[in-house]
Amino acid sequence: MKRILVLAAVLFTATTGFAADTADSGTAIKAEQAWMALVDAGNYAESWKQAAPLFQQQVKETDWADIAGKVRGPLGKVLRRSAPSAQYTAQLPGAPDGKYWLIQDSADFEHKTGAVELITLTQTPAGWQVIGYRIR
Repeated sequence: MKRILVLAAVLFTATTGFAADTADSGTAIKAEQAWMALVDAGNYAESWKQAAPLFQQQVKETDWADIAGKVRGPLGKVLRRSAPSAQYTAQLPGAPDGKYWLIQDSADFEHKTGAVELITLTQTPAGWQVIGYRIR
């Protein structure tokens, strides 16, 4: 899990040169919201199954469930999540050229307000899938 969080952090902090490609933003945001609904419900095993192969290669399903539960559990239920902001890029450090959406949500939880969630998606044959998640 630490590797996927580090991957997400690197992707968000080191990415430059965003391209303006909004054609798939709605589809990517819907995929991100569906995935976040699984995480919000504590269904970490299913969120792992719905993630991209790159995510699955970086973290075992049981590790993801354990660490996600330790990180998200203490926060409590999501009370509010703002409309996401999204940036598109075709290049990410350490990843092959492709199609990527970097999505940022602001969320208030029962035990933490003003959290920022950073979610990275890539386009796969199955559609837009998550390759990174980070909360701060």
